[in-house]
Amino acid sequence: MLRHIAIILSLALMIDISRADEIKKEPWRGLHVMATNSWEVERLTNVIDQLANIGVNVIIAEINYGFKYKKHPELAAQSASSREQINKLVAKCKDNNIRLIPQFQCLGHQSWASHTNTFLTKYPQYDETPNKYPGNKGIYCRSWCPLHPEVNPIIFDLMDELIEAFQANALHVGLDEVFIIADDDCPRCKGKNKGELFAKIVNDYHKHLIQNKKVEMLMWGDRLIDASKMYGSKWEASDNGTHTAIDLIPKDIIICDWHYNLEKSYDSVPLFIKKGFRVLPASYKNTNAVNAYINYSKQQQSNLMLGHLNTVWGSVPTQYLPDFEPIRYTSKNFGGANEKYWQANPLLEPEFANLKTSSFRVMANLTKRDTNKPTIASIKPVILNKFNINKAQQWSINILPDIAENDLLGLSFPAKTASQPNDNVQFKLDFDLTGKDIQKGLALQIFLSDDLNAQEPNVGYRFYRILHEEKVIWQLDLAGNELIRGKWLEIPVAKDAIKENKLNLILEVIDVKGVGNYGCNILLGEIFLVNN
Repeated sequence: MLRHIAIILSLALMIDISRADEIKKEPWRGLHVMATNSWEVERLTNVIDQLANIGVNVIIAEINYGFKYKKHPELAAQSASSREQINKLVAKCKDNNIRLIPQFQCLGHQSWASHTNTFLTKYPQYDETPNKYPGNKGIYCRSWCPLHPEVNPIIFDLMDELIEAFQANALHVGLDEVFIIADDDCPRCKGKNKGELFAKIVNDYHKHLIQNKKVEMLMWGDRLIDASKMYGSKWEASDNGTHTAIDLIPKDIIICDWHYNLEKSYDSVPLFIKKGFRVLPASYKNTNAVNAYINYSKQQQSNLMLGHLNTVWGSVPTQYLPDFEPIRYTSKNFGGANEKYWQANPLLEPEFANLKTSSFRVMANLTKRDTNKPTIASIKPVILNKFNINKAQQWSINILPDIAENDLLGLSFPAKTASQPNDNVQFKLDFDLTGKDIQKGLALQIFLSDDLNAQEPNVGYRFYRILHEEKVIWQLDLAGNELIRGKWLEIPVAKDAIKENKLNLILEVIDVKGVGNYGCNILLGEIFLVNN
């Protein structure tokens, strides 16, 4: 295998490509989006003009099996896009000088939760672990066998069709978060060195794309990073030995180096640059982390640092991508849009930006208020006092049209601040019920969204409670990464709580363990008192 790798590296050096000519002076202001079904492709097409207006000049559209392939129609997902739909997207990007790069997720990520993608559903014999892990229990994602002789010819057919349909001069091959490789039960891969095997996979794609198809190749960089030396995470770095492939693959591959948390440094960027790779740092939704990563990468002052890539991963509906604040941060930092635009649309402070992102995430989970119950009164929550939360802020926003009643009030517990256990915020809920028709039963209707900026379990512990005369009449506990996104809660209130036509309550939000390392965003809507 090493001899094979050496030959590939030698051939790569012979390719008639001038690296200096390839490196564009215009920074990449990139956006990665999921385009795995026809309606997302149509929604993306509809916002291309707006994305171009804020400075986006590169879009990586991850399509995978979401395309109606001609050579292998059996591999197209049920909701796959047609060639005509892709043609419209391509034309719209060309009109706006946006470079459109398709992505096909290779090797890993062949399943998600209990769902297995079409490649291994139609061809289960290509699974690296066939007949293991029923229902995909006990694993993150399935992988195909990279040494099965029938796999690459099919995958190359799919790559070729995407390059043609997208009229693309580059293709992203994925390759992130590969945990199943050289499995002991695979007759072909068993016992293979994982670094050498991963390098062979990369080199196979390099030969097909760069040498044969004459297009650029992009890949995620996490499998090339040694987790024992940086990040300490099996997700954004490798702890299973694939990282040794970094010295066994050609250097004309573009490495998309994703890191989503706020770090003191992002040492993989200078690592890849030192090795000779072009690097496209990639971030996610936490604006504090986006800022830190952009600032760190710009300090490298190397023409191998291409710009920045924003990933979305469902945190904002496609139609609202132009309002996704991390994208605007990237554009502002890398010369996107003009000064007139920024004067009219200044960047939000990071805490406000995170609140805005939270409000987008609410949209996919909205419930509607029960308006059949007669409304007695309504109020907007007002912050009474706050303890130990120096950066918690109040903000009225109006970007959720499906919540018809009113704007939202947002409260941000920012990431990496000095928040301490038992921080809390109190809101006073004072209802004047003079002359109101009050029946036997009462209830509060509260719109609430609690969005913790983390996926890990056992992070933070928050609870909400309503007090009447310092007595708790209702409490809601949220432990670890439990979330409430865009739910209307209905809370009974005893009629005898009314004193002299007044109902005075306190809504308290308490952060018991502290969420300072991750950040937490709370959205509250107008609060209604109804006859129950």
